[in-house]
Amino acid sequence: MADRLFESRLLDGAIAFLGLLLLVLLYAALSRYLLPRVQPERPEPQRHLLGPVIQVEVRNGTGVPRLAQRITRYLQERGFDVVEYGNHSRFDVLETLVISRTGDLEVARRVAVALGVDPKRVLRQPDPLAYLDVTVILGADYRKLKPMRESHGLFP
Repeated sequence: MADRLFESRLLDGAIAFLGLLLLVLLYAALSRYLLPRVQPERPEPQRHLLGPVIQVEVRNGTGVPRLAQRITRYLQERGFDVVEYGNHSRFDVLETLVISRTGDLEVARRVAVALGVDPKRVLRQPDPLAYLDVTVILGADYRKLKPMRESHGLFP
């Protein structure tokens, strides 16, 4: 009798586990096709930049430890080429900015969409000496960005 009860509970546990696994796989498959995709490629090639992938630098303007590194990982997982990350010259930046260094606002908007940055915070500041497309300066509003909302409290 005890053996049957154990077998029954073991079978119930296996069914529950497989059901949960099926739900996770369905969510992954549906989100891949239903959620909007970010295009990490440039619409037009830039002669002085390498490859078709948008090149980004991420600067931490908040002073929160490893924030630029975390955002870098998020962008890389979405196909962007983060060529550099680190601290900004100041830690009192209030709002996150996405700055086009080539003058192509469409490229900067793609990065802004990936991060969930308000389109009003996308700026054009061409820099012919910058060998990248976009600079992201993280501000005190970083908790409102997609990487923070999608982390479910894993970030500070």
